[in-house]
Amino acid sequence: MGSTADHREAPPHAAVRRPPSRQELGSRLPWALTVVLAQLHSGAAGTAAASHGGGSWPTTGDTIHTILASNGGPYINYQTLALYGSWRRVRRMPGGEKMVAFTRILHRTAHDELSAFVPTVKVQPKHPECDGREAEPGRRWVTECKWPPANRINATAQFFQAVLADPSLVKAPYLYYIEPDFLLVKPVVAPGPAEGAAPALGFFYPNVFPEYPQWKDLITRKLFPPGLGPLSAVPRSGPAPVVMRVADWVRAAPRWVDIADQMETEPELVKGLDWVRDMYSFCIAMAVERIPLRLEGGMRSTLIVLPPAANGLGSATGLHYTYASRIRWAANASLAWQFEKRAWTRQRIMEEVPPVPLPPPWQPGLLIGPGDNKPPLSKEQHELFTLLAETFNRGLEEVGGKNFREVLGPGAEPAREIPAPAAAAAAAATSGVG
Repeated sequence: MGSTADHREAPPHAAVRRPPSRQELGSRLPWALTVVLAQLHSGAAGTAAASHGGGSWPTTGDTIHTILASNGGPYINYQTLALYGSWRRVRRMPGGEKMVAFTRILHRTAHDELSAFVPTVKVQPKHPECDGREAEPGRRWVTECKWPPANRINATAQFFQAVLADPSLVKAPYLYYIEPDFLLVKPVVAPGPAEGAAPALGFFYPNVFPEYPQWKDLITRKLFPPGLGPLSAVPRSGPAPVVMRVADWVRAAPRWVDIADQMETEPELVKGLDWVRDMYSFCIAMAVERIPLRLEGGMRSTLIVLPPAANGLGSATGLHYTYASRIRWAANASLAWQFEKRAWTRQRIMEEVPPVPLPPPWQPGLLIGPGDNKPPLSKEQHELFTLLAETFNRGLEEVGGKNFREVLGPGAEPAREIPAPAAAAAAAATSGVG
């Protein structure tokens, strides 16, 4: 995702198109979801859930249900094993009892090699071509997917559509939406009791910048017109990491997909925003729905830090390794160590499930990063890199590494699947690319 750079520095990323009115949105949503949205706006979340699912999701307390979306490819599954292992580990720490459940939303045409071992709800992919395949034995995993998160938004909407019908899918009043390339170091703490007034919690991404001059006019004309408020009301964040009440996720999800759908009709936006347009569409959806989101950035975040941009863990409870971390020898700037997720694209990564190498011992003169200008590596950064590699490896150890089937199989939660009719209803409600 984004960067932890100063918030005044922001590359050109933004969004587009007028949001539909509530009347227009209602005409596109299944009747049940439209009723529920109306009741949610009046605060009747429990009533809405009960009327459509014979019960309600939890609405009080400060427990957290962790969710993420996955395409089931080896690149993502390897990361998911480490993440799931880290989640299991932090549950045993003080405060970990608040993290009560973990669900992987699998957007794939068929169940994958993790479905029987990691808690999974499978939805129907809007873009089946994103399933991917192994080009040849031992070769890279290839896909015809136009952009990496192509299925994620619609998959999330399908999940929350299913929650309306079956509230038992969620086990806590808060949902923590993360991505496979996250690791948990400590238990996450909810913003406050769900029955209280504390806003949802997210992360400040400086490269999400709706007020950037190149995009500002386009956004105000089409997606967030002046009548909805100033552009500063659009949070500079993304869907992950976000800790938010279930009812607010139910409100945000269909709007998120609708705005993402509108973005796809604007070639300039598609090219300019590339894969981060899912972050923009989420943020605009939050602003349109007027769901408060408190943002924490940099070393002040209690959710994540992003190596190598961060100098340490700070107040964070997790790591997001979207960028590669590299250490180089001072003598000739040759590579001494790297943590690079983009090297994990072959099927054999799931056959071997290998640990990652640890950084070399710290010594003065080590350099950090790519590029010509390689600054010295601080001891604090070295400690963060070591924490990153060790947390990843301990997560894999927790689930058994290449023996994850034997370790996770006994007592594993059965995978669930959203039936095709329900998925079709969600797709009809959010027609377009998502």
